[in-house]
Amino acid sequence: MPPPEPLEPVDARTLTQTLERLQRASIQAVASTAGYSFEVVEMDVNGLDGRIIRPVPAIGQGEELPVLVAMKATTSIVVDPTKPAFSYQFKDRRHYDALAQRRTIMKAILLVMPAPKAQANWTYVQGGSLVVPTCYWLSLEGAKIASTTKSPTVQIPTANIFDAAALTGIVDKIDRGERL
Repeated sequence: MPPPEPLEPVDARTLTQTLERLQRASIQAVASTAGYSFEVVEMDVNGLDGRIIRPVPAIGQGEELPVLVAMKATTSIVVDPTKPAFSYQFKDRRHYDALAQRRTIMKAILLVMPAPKAQANWTYVQGGSLVVPTCYWLSLEGAKIASTTKSPTVQIPTANIFDAAALTGIVDKIDRGERL
């Protein structure tokens, strides 16, 4: 097995904040493509970092539908798209519990964005388009794990790519009262 790829920040002082900003931009782009808005939650208490909002279809024909998101960006995961899933380990049990609880008003999803270790490779241009790392989504509502587990690990299907079609499907299921 080859040695792990070293982390290569452009500026080590801002690596974490820069990776978080990149994930926000990615989520904003997906939400915009779907015709939704994305808001950052200013006071992140339980690891719920943002809210995606589907606008009212037409005045008098429904209401806005928000979805809470927990954003996790990491350079320590390399996704193999030929495998059915990859592992993500929570550093804080509270963040897992917030996503696993049953919700009646606003549903919540986990968005994990694995990025290359070399910050200079986080984005690039291909065929006239800016390419950013892919986010993957997972609903943990109702998930159970031993109460003694301090850092829960979840399996995220590689098919759960977070794009405009997936976001629309997620919100449509929530609107119909279906499980994600």
